[in-house]
Amino acid sequence: MSDSQGTDLQLHEGTLEQDGNHCDSGDCWCWEDRYMVVTRETSNDLMEAVNTFIHQKGWKPLGGVSHQEREDYQLFAQAMTRHM
Repeated sequence: MSDSQGTDLQLHEGTLEQDGNHCDSGDCWCWEDRYMVVTRETSNDLMEAVNTFIHQKGWKPLGGVSHQEREDYQLFAQAMTRHM
């Protein structure tokens, strides 16, 4: 195993395995940097945001798009992951 830095400037407190997978420590900050949900009010805005995360920050979509609609608003969501 070797010490490494994450893709952000924050120092990785754990280690990367030789195969490139992150450590298995639940206390490591990298767990917080591995999963997120992107939300936008329109499907086009969501698509643009997801593409930006994919191409500029190394994120990958996880599953399909979720859509919630209420009387006063609608919300589109995409789960994303990286370093997996």
